[in-house]
Amino acid sequence: MHQHLHGLPEYDTRFEGIMGLEIARLFLVVYPPFGEPDWAQLDISFGFVFRINPERLIVIATDERDHWSPCIFPEPLPGKIFDWNEYKPRMLSWMESKMQDQFGFEYFEITSDPLFANISGQTIKKVEYVKLKGREPFGVKISFDNDFILSTAIADGNTVETREFNHQGNLAHFERLGIIYYEPVI
Repeated sequence: MHQHLHGLPEYDTRFEGIMGLEIARLFLVVYPPFGEPDWAQLDISFGFVFRINPERLIVIATDERDHWSPCIFPEPLPGKIFDWNEYKPRMLSWMESKMQDQFGFEYFEITSDPLFANISGQTIKKVEYVKLKGREPFGVKISFDNDFILSTAIADGNTVETREFNHQGNLAHFERLGIIYYEPVI
């Protein structure tokens, strides 16, 4: 698990406040996978800039304190932003231990990429916790009119998928522990 630079007082696990908000900018927030050969273990989260607060990045990730629970927290807008076309080459360089940059979260703006067109500029319609019976949530599903974001825990932090992006089969790992269900956030 990798530490985000955020203040714990603003660290939250409640998602009620994001329903109905429109996304102005969209980011992938990635911790460099130095020497990690498996794309499924890439620590990746979504970061939202909502129209209501264009000066703040809201990141949805996995709680660093228990390595299981979904969480939501604000960060300042990133100072260094990578283009989406740099994502795969940078991740491959990190995975092959060829990257010489300093370690720290990397922010890839994906607002204008067609792959995320059904999320960027859209309004959040529904938020659901992803759970196993008798357990606390291990993820969250955020739904839009024509797409979704599924954000779930992995050994190294967090992973995400959408209708068109990053299908690594993370839910299959949890299905071995029991039946997965979705519980609406109230």
